[in-house]
Amino acid sequence: MHAKGSVVEMLAPQFDWHALDIATAAGRAAFAVAQRRRLRHRIRLQA
Repeated sequence: MHAKGSVVEMLAPQFDWHALDIATAAGRAAFAVAQRRRLRHRIRLQA
């Protein structure tokens, strides 16, 4: 699966990256990438 490591490893996320994840259903890929970087701001979007 993409969130289990193969795509995350390919991306090699860096601590100073900013990322925006749009429409990934449950957000597993975003969570996998976020675990490897510092979170500077928490943004909560509501419909």
